[in-house]
Amino acid sequence: MENLTEALTWLIGRPVLDQTGLHGTFDYQLEWSPDEMQVRSAEAPPQTEGDSPPIEPALQEQLGLKLLSKKDRVNVLVVENVEKAAAN
Repeated sequence: MENLTEALTWLIGRPVLDQTGLHGTFDYQLEWSPDEMQVRSAEAPPQTEGDSPPIEPALQEQLGLKLLSKKDRVNVLVVENVEKAAAN
């Protein structure tokens, strides 16, 4: 589930937390069409055409997983300053 939540975090552009309680390794196949929920980029613009559903209904229909939007605590790393290393 860790790999799936990391992929969903990247695709959706918001943190996705695994609260399924499932452990172990799973083989799965998920087919979806990108939509407005996903991160937009020039390389992969959202598409609304095709036979596959958007990511959220695809997760529920194909894997039995549901994305819920809620507020929760997440760890965040903040970099306040970056400097080039001095020569030795």
